[in-house]
Amino acid sequence: MTATMKKFINVLRQKNALILDTETTGLDNRAEILQIGIVSLEGEPLFNSYVRPTKAIRWYDAMRVHGIAWSDVKDAPTISELAGDLQQLLEGRLVAIYNADFDTRMLWQSIKTAGAHNHYEWLKDDNWTCVMQAYAEYWGERNSRYGDYRWQSLINACRQQGIKVIDAHDALGDALLTAKLIRTIEQKLK
Repeated sequence: MTATMKKFINVLRQKNALILDTETTGLDNRAEILQIGIVSLEGEPLFNSYVRPTKAIRWYDAMRVHGIAWSDVKDAPTISELAGDLQQLLEGRLVAIYNADFDTRMLWQSIKTAGAHNHYEWLKDDNWTCVMQAYAEYWGERNSRYGDYRWQSLINACRQQGIKVIDAHDALGDALLTAKLIRTIEQKLK
């Protein structure tokens, strides 16, 4: 069993583990978070907020992916205003994320861009686990180009496991889908 799967199995044992997802303005090093959703391992919503970006963005590109418009975020809090609450909720807890490398980078990048430097040191700890990497190993499809397991999108992973996909590309919806995926895998690993 790899370190990724061991960390994933640890999520299943931690009843206070959380699941986080974000929606962003893009994928590059200038992108910012537009929405954050956090649920318990059992799928109980604990946090859901739109986030007002600090920089102008190309709304057409962002809306194409998740449908979030300026009208959705114009009165939302900034990441600086949410950083303390996020830190309080997440710090010291095991957090499962579908594509953890991306979402943790977006959290760090957005908080740093907004100037909330006192609220990002905790993002560097090792309490994050990537459900996408664990699922790739669980699913077992090999990626011959890279010599490891082929990553599956959250939508594909859910469909492969017979989970009805609802509210995809919504941070809370994706966090709920990830919770269902984790619980489904847990049942099959027993």
